[in-house]
Amino acid sequence: MAAFNISVVHQQNQASVSEKLRNFADVVLSDLPAGVTDVTQQWDRDGNLQFALKAMGMQLNGTMEVKSEQVVIVGTMPFAALPFRGAIESQIRERVAKALA
Repeated sequence: MAAFNISVVHQQNQASVSEKLRNFADVVLSDLPAGVTDVTQQWDRDGNLQFALKAMGMQLNGTMEVKSEQVVIVGTMPFAALPFRGAIESQIRERVAKALA
């Protein structure tokens, strides 16, 4: 498995960030891109997320941790997805930043 690591800086209250991201996750789940299936998410009481999904048949797993000044998303993907890692990281970074705007 290969790793991915994304960081999105914010200047907001952690609780506010967590709430925005929870709401955003609900919106994303209601309008998944084609080829994304088997999405699971588990939020803890601190507003952090464990997630898993399949994209184009490849399993991605990870966590999203809301910290005082940034949101950190780390996870794993199959080596076959490595050519798409940059695009995957970019898409996640853009969507998280949009959710926090």
